Amino acid sequence: MPITVFTLEQARALIPALRELLEAANEELESFHERLEEVNDDVKVAESRLDAADLCMSSDPGADGLQMARCQYEKAVNALSSAQHDFLDRLNYWVDRITDQGVILRDVRSGLLDFPARQGELDYFLCWRLGEEDIHYWHLINDGFIGRKPLAILGEYF
Repeated sequence: MPITVFTLEQARALIPALRELLEAANEELESFHERLEEVNDDVKVAESRLDAADLCMSSDPGADGLQMARCQYEKAVNALSSAQHDFLDRLNYWVDRITDQGVILRDVRSGLLDFPARQGELDYFLCWRLGEEDIHYWHLINDGFIGRKPLAILGEYF
């Protein structure tokens, strides 16, 4: 897929739609994340029950709590696997929806986006993240977020 190169005006025009997408993504993914935490806790509980049943089995070979503990553990692991799959499906959905706009999504949770830009021979990124009202920063291709500079000094690089 060809890289979209944005002017500052084009990037700014996309901010409202991208803000809406990122907020919706974070809201939905948070509920999936909460579900992941719940089922992960269930796996830990089932694992400790399995360990306890295994210890009990070594002292009482006739106990059949081990089979029940194994079954509970297996169900918990399957639920975790299913929750992980669901989360990844939705994450991929949101990544695709956001990046289809031509931007580079660096972090869904913070809403960090880069807009590829070019002026003369200089390739750079206009940089924006959720919570910022407007695009106020840019950085060179290899500098990343830590290299963000105010737009006011962009002209010094030409």
